[in-house]
Amino acid sequence: MGRVGNGFIKCGALAIFLFAPSVLAWGPLGHRMVAETAAILVADDLPEWAPLFGPYRTSLGIYANLPDSLFKHTDGHEGQLEGPTHYLDVDVIQGALGPHALYNLPATYTDAVKRLNEKLGKAEATKIGSSPWRIKQLFKLAQAKMVGIQELSGRYQTGEASTGDAADFYQGLYFLGLMSHYTGDATMPYHATSDWDGLLKQEQGIHFYFENNCVNVLEPGLSSDVRDAVRRNQKKWSSEWLGSGTKSFNEESAIKVAFAVFLDSKEAIDSVSKVDREKVILAVEPKVKRRDDREGCIFFRPILVEQLAKGAFFTATLWKAALPKKANLAHAASLQFINYLANPSYLVPDYLDN
Repeated sequence: MGRVGNGFIKCGALAIFLFAPSVLAWGPLGHRMVAETAAILVADDLPEWAPLFGPYRTSLGIYANLPDSLFKHTDGHEGQLEGPTHYLDVDVIQGALGPHALYNLPATYTDAVKRLNEKLGKAEATKIGSSPWRIKQLFKLAQAKMVGIQELSGRYQTGEASTGDAADFYQGLYFLGLMSHYTGDATMPYHATSDWDGLLKQEQGIHFYFENNCVNVLEPGLSSDVRDAVRRNQKKWSSEWLGSGTKSFNEESAIKVAFAVFLDSKEAIDSVSKVDREKVILAVEPKVKRRDDREGCIFFRPILVEQLAKGAFFTATLWKAALPKKANLAHAASLQFINYLANPSYLVPDYLDN
């Protein structure tokens, strides 16, 4: 699938840039895997939260897929408002501002685009995507719901009927699940480049083959390898992305880490491309032909495991930072929601020009 439509329209007070990709990132199974693995990591690392993250892995996995399955169809602009929130063209940013541009890019979307305007012009600058700022938005929303929670306990109940801290947790869980979609996108290599489907390398079709077909054909079995990979590598990734850690983690930290993750994903493209050319592609003329999924995807397995594991680790890191530090969770296991938000309203990006 390709990126569609370039232009600019006004919708009320909101300025909307039309440059959305219609790609699906990891696909439903991959996004669910990122979210559910992140929930397991939180439950393992913060045992006091285990009664609330273990049982709601399924809900988090459902919420993780809403940006693709729902938001791209309900943003009021045929997916062109939502689409750019799923990617960041690191190659374009580096081409305009230098190889170390992401380390110095302004933390606000408006300022980042202004910086790029000077090199690219506004029409091109607004095509870079905005995933890090979407992640920041959802981190902020989740943290706002979670930070005031003092005690969680209760009984079987619907989320809509919940009150007080239980209602805040129910809503916060929704924002965490949504966030996991975009943090998962950040570790899919072809969401970090303008050459999103390998066209320039005669590798057309790699995006969907890698992110969707291969994840589907390699599971079951892939998710357990993803969990193991996080445990083996989390100290390394924490050092590379977080530096001193998350002790004073805030929304500005979230976006800086997102930049680092996208940079890491862009650097993984060469590895995917090498495997594709040497092991998977059978012919490039008259069009690219690859091995059957069951034969070809096995060659991508190590890279898929690593990228999905990075998505789960990134997600769990932000989730843990959004949780309250002193909530009384002694009776949290008694709080059980019997439903999830099945048809929520579209969440408009809060960082676009008003």
